[in-house]
Amino acid sequence: MNKSTYFTQYGAEDYNIFANANKSKSYVLSRFMDDPEGAYFMLFEHVEGCEGVNYYMFERLPESLPDIPENVLNGIPDGEYSDGEFAKRINGHSRFVHNIHIRRLLHHSKLGA
Repeated sequence: MNKSTYFTQYGAEDYNIFANANKSKSYVLSRFMDDPEGAYFMLFEHVEGCEGVNYYMFERLPESLPDIPENVLNGIPDGEYSDGEFAKRINGHSRFVHNIHIRRLLHHSKLGA
C-alpha cells in the first residue's frame, strides 16, 4: 500500500488508497451524488512528485473485466484537476470508496496498480 500523504490530506484513509507496482502513482475512488440522473464514480490518480490529479469517470462500479470502462483499460484520463480544483471537487460532495472491484480494475488496466 502506498503511504502517500497526497490523498490523506483530503480525507482518504490508507485503506482507500491504492498504489501501482512501483508506488509512483496512487489512486482513490470516490462516489458522487450531485447528478440528477444518479450517482457516478471518479477514479483519481496522483503521480508522486507532481501537482494535481488525473481523473477517470464511470457510471457504475465494474464487477468483471468486460465492465471496466475503456478509458481506464487504456490508461487515458477523462481530465485533470489542479490541487485547488481537486480540493473544491472532493470537499463535501463525495465519499471515498474501498472496493475489491477497484483493485481488479487497476490490475487489468494499463494503470498497472
